[in-house]
Amino acid sequence: MSSNYNIRSLKYVFFTIAFLQNTVASSTSSNSLNKYSSQQNFFSNTTIQDSLIKSYETVGYNYLLNGNYDSANVYMLKELQLKKVRLSPTDIRLGNLYVNLGVLNYRMWKFEEALSYYAKAEEIFRGIDENYIDLGSIYVNEGIIYRILGDYEKAELHCSNAIRIFSRQVTIDYYYLKVAYYNLGVIYQNAEKYQDAIESFTKCINYSRDRDTVQLLNSVSGIALCYDNINNDSLALQYYKSAIDIAIEYYGKGSPETADYIMNYGLFQIEKLKNLIEGKANYDEAFVLYLKEAKSHSEKLSRCLYNIAEYHYIYNEDIDTALRLLQQSLIYADPEFNDTSIYKNPNISIEKLNIRLLETIKLKAKVLLSRYYKTGQIKDLITSLETYELAISNIDKMRNSYGSESSRLIISKQQYNTFKEAIFVANQLYSITQNSNYLQKSIEYNEKARAFSLLVSIRNLKAKQFGGIPIDLLNAERDISRQLSLYEELIYEEKRKKTVVQSKLDLWEEKLFWLRQQNQQLLQTFEQSFPEYYQLKYNMKVISLEEVKSKLDHNEALLEYTLTDSILFIYCYTKNSFKLFKVPIDSTFYNYIDNVRINLSLPSFSSSVTENYNKFCKSSYQLYRFLIEPCEDKIKNKTLLIVPDGQLAFIPFETLLTNPLFPQKVNYRQLPYLIRDYPVSYAYSATLHFENHQRQIHPTKELLAFAPNYSSLLAQNVPPRDLDFLEQYREQLVPIPGVQDEVKMINRLVDGDIYLDDQATETRFKQNAENYDILHLAMHTIVNNEDPMYSKLAFVQNVDSLNDGFLNTYEIYNMRFNARMAVLSSCKTGFGKLMKGEGVMSLARGFMYAGCPSIIMTLWEVSDKSGAKLMQDFYKSLIKGRSKAEALQIAKLNFLKKADNLKANPYFWSTYVIIGEAGPMFSKNRSYLYWIGGLLLVSAVILTYYLGRRKKKNREKAQYKPDTMYT
Repeated sequence: MSSNYNIRSLKYVFFTIAFLQNTVASSTSSNSLNKYSSQQNFFSNTTIQDSLIKSYETVGYNYLLNGNYDSANVYMLKELQLKKVRLSPTDIRLGNLYVNLGVLNYRMWKFEEALSYYAKAEEIFRGIDENYIDLGSIYVNEGIIYRILGDYEKAELHCSNAIRIFSRQVTIDYYYLKVAYYNLGVIYQNAEKYQDAIESFTKCINYSRDRDTVQLLNSVSGIALCYDNINNDSLALQYYKSAIDIAIEYYGKGSPETADYIMNYGLFQIEKLKNLIEGKANYDEAFVLYLKEAKSHSEKLSRCLYNIAEYHYIYNEDIDTALRLLQQSLIYADPEFNDTSIYKNPNISIEKLNIRLLETIKLKAKVLLSRYYKTGQIKDLITSLETYELAISNIDKMRNSYGSESSRLIISKQQYNTFKEAIFVANQLYSITQNSNYLQKSIEYNEKARAFSLLVSIRNLKAKQFGGIPIDLLNAERDISRQLSLYEELIYEEKRKKTVVQSKLDLWEEKLFWLRQQNQQLLQTFEQSFPEYYQLKYNMKVISLEEVKSKLDHNEALLEYTLTDSILFIYCYTKNSFKLFKVPIDSTFYNYIDNVRINLSLPSFSSSVTENYNKFCKSSYQLYRFLIEPCEDKIKNKTLLIVPDGQLAFIPFETLLTNPLFPQKVNYRQLPYLIRDYPVSYAYSATLHFENHQRQIHPTKELLAFAPNYSSLLAQNVPPRDLDFLEQYREQLVPIPGVQDEVKMINRLVDGDIYLDDQATETRFKQNAENYDILHLAMHTIVNNEDPMYSKLAFVQNVDSLNDGFLNTYEIYNMRFNARMAVLSSCKTGFGKLMKGEGVMSLARGFMYAGCPSIIMTLWEVSDKSGAKLMQDFYKSLIKGRSKAEALQIAKLNFLKKADNLKANPYFWSTYVIIGEAGPMFSKNRSYLYWIGGLLLVSAVILTYYLGRRKKKNREKAQYKPDTMYT
């Protein structure tokens, strides 16, 4: 497969199965129905009404089955009008009609209307029984729509809950189970959970008790696609061939029904086996078969045209043919679009939005760029950007409509390259035309390409805070969120066990599903009842060039980096200027990044020391030439705010070397590090950085610090909970020397409360954190790269009835901080899984989401004594009114001055970095308060001593005074 495309599975055909509610047949014709409809005066006659209902029902249902959706819609709405008059709002017959209207609107690509009808049916059926079988049908249908929209988490939850309902029936209907497992398999496959998908498809086959060849065929094809995606080509080939053989035997050779399997096999041949001739022949055969049943709208034919277009583009370099076919693909994908001009695009509303259509638009934009290089016509380049703009505007709508961050993360990852390609095209147009509109587009796409899910989450949070929502509703939503976190952790930990207790898992997953349903209903109430909340939540705006400049101080420079395969873009902002730099790069640039990252985070102190030192010096200087040198004239004598991209997030720029060296011996202490010239801080994006500064609540207490002792890991007062899973984490916890001295020292500089040893509990942190301006956590971190939401801060292991001693990232997401700074003086708090389009998924990200605008974090392990010394110097400078960036710079330089040649290695001092707001914590005048306080204290002591002496002398004089009148 070409590396140009992210979502490979979308080129294949998937087979979706939705449930309809059965309707009794009738011989009534549509002509006679129209006659009845014109006689409105008969509607008072219940017999006529019932007859009309029955007739409308049958005709509408038959139109739906035959694919005449417009006529089906007419008659089903007439049926609905009469049923609302004749039936109770909770009548099951009304629920059945809502289901069929949902299916109808789904097939018309009106997904919002479909979900609305399903919700009405769900309400009726739930009133009958929470395990009513038709509820399961609705959940499968809703899962299909959420899968098409790309909200895979919600899709998975709905299908899984349907399976639980089907499994609880007194008499199991295996047809329902196999359909649900099949659709769950398709969801897993789209979410790139291929092993789970194979398991679901296999269960579908096992539950096929009625010799349903079609279902067997679809499942076999699904398994083939999964093995293809996990690069098990031998098994993929076996299942692809089996699918074709079954299809030909069942449908007959030359049947249009076999086209799907032939096209999938052709794609496998081309992209995996590199058998271009045979693969293209499969494409052509499938296309001819599709045309036999071609209609004005055909998703499968649209997909086939997409694949053929891609073939011509990549392998034949036939750009014009590719564009013509892509335009046809768009026409077949959108029933309301029929323009054959390659310079025209459809208008995609949220009702028609889906990832399938999105992929054709993206490929068209890419091919138009290639056409520009071939023809030199700027119209091609402009249309390419317009097409990317259409794609991006709809990506924004999709990921902003998702309720869960996990679904937003998936689409950010899958659409990451779209933003990069759009940035490239916008910059090309800016270079050619010098039109500032194209530059602004480039900046806009660049902002949307990084940490946008985090930005959406934070805006959602602010919308709840400032959207006029009553406190009781906010508390209800917050309580549901906490319960969701509890059950998510229970499910996660249960699945990690060697022996899973399925009854527990089913119970918790069902509880999770209903909590999500309640949360979704509550959020819908927020949107419908509080317009200000809606406006804040769906704000898609990102920061502009002029806004960035206006928000920067005169002594600040912002450097935002964007990496592509061949060009490094540097967006360089200062208060009075802006410059876009384009730096050519190749694989050696990425090798330099790897060399520096490995040398810093995994240094060797016993072998190859000189070789590693030389490699570091060379790579670090070369990175400086790429990353900083082009901007030198713009950033001199300024504080640097860095917005990294990709693997650059793992590199502390402070360690870059500003001059070339030809070292004869190892001497880390004297190297010309960038930190000697610049204070440095970091940000997830410019939009997020400047939007996240304002504080609404200013805590009255200054410092809250924790330093637990892990000398006793036996849980005390263990509540009746299943905590066996904690033991594997506790094995990693060993006492950390020096951390208690660290927080005691900090407390001498900054007034506050510190909790040591057994007092450093998770519960105490959760109860008190929102009341402090500075949070300082010196403890172990357990990083989970597979699922970053389960990375943990380890408090003391005295488990109570509320908490287990481990603060997970997802728990931090449910907290609310008012602190202006959090210092995570733990190992790897800024380290985590690098996710395309979002950056590093670390614990620090959770603190940012929870409301803390400035975080001191670590990129790798912390040396206890080195970390304590750095933190001491950091706070000393901070209380004198220095900015956080300056204070950390001073602390690192002081460390270098005093370090021996071993400790001067950047491993010991460069792990601490600042992300977020890096200005001062304290007024510069505050430092004088300490002097004044000290002088007052000394004066008070002297005065007390003087008065005491004077009083003593007076007593002595009184003792020896001659007799007076009182004698």
